[in-house]
Amino acid sequence: MGLFDFSWCRKKTAGSSGQGAVTEWEIGPWIDGKTRSPNMPRYMARNPDGSHSFTFPASNGVHYVYRASGPLRVGGSIRLVAEITGNGEFKPVGTGDIEPCDLQLYIERSDNGWQAHDPFERMFTKAAMPLKFGVIDWTVPLTWEHWEGVVGHLQDEAKFKDCLARTKSVGGGFGGAMFAGHGVYVRAGNAQFTLRKFEVT
Repeated sequence: MGLFDFSWCRKKTAGSSGQGAVTEWEIGPWIDGKTRSPNMPRYMARNPDGSHSFTFPASNGVHYVYRASGPLRVGGSIRLVAEITGNGEFKPVGTGDIEPCDLQLYIERSDNGWQAHDPFERMFTKAAMPLKFGVIDWTVPLTWEHWEGVVGHLQDEAKFKDCLARTKSVGGGFGGAMFAGHGVYVRAGNAQFTLRKFEVT
C-alpha cells in the first residue's frame, strides 16, 4: 500500500446535501442508510493545511471514522498521527460502557454486515490509545498478534490474513474501556480531533 500523507488515525452511500463537503474520511458507520453517529456530519472536514478534523458532539457521539481501502500487506503497518485539542470531558455512549474513553484502529472486511455474527468481519488493534489532549503518534504492525476480532477478544492468524486480503476500509473506532466503536461524546467543554497523517505501508 502507498503512503497517505495529508501533511498535514466496528456501508457507504453517496453523501447528501447539507452534510458538508465530501472527503475521503467518512464518519459513521452508515448501516441501511442510517448513521450510527447521529450528531456528526457525514464527513470529516478538510482543513487548508490538508489535515482532516471533526468536533466531538455534546451527545451521542462519534463512533467510527474511516476511508476506503484495498487489500493490506501482512507485515506492513498503520501509522496514525493526530492531535486532540480542547478542554472537555470524554464520555462513552454505549450502554454499560465505562471510562476511560479511547481510540482503536480497525480494519473492515469486504463482507462486514455490522452484526458481528462473524467476529473477524471487523478487526481492532489489541491495544487502545487513550483520548487525551495533545499529539498522538501511533504505529501498529499488521501482524496478527496485534489485532483481535470485534467480539470476544479473539485472535486467529489465518482469519487475520483473510481480513487483510479482503479489506474494504480502514480507520478508527471511538469508545469506552469496554466496547470499541460504541461512541464517544464530550461534556463540560469541547474537543476537536485532527488527523494529520494516516500511513499504510
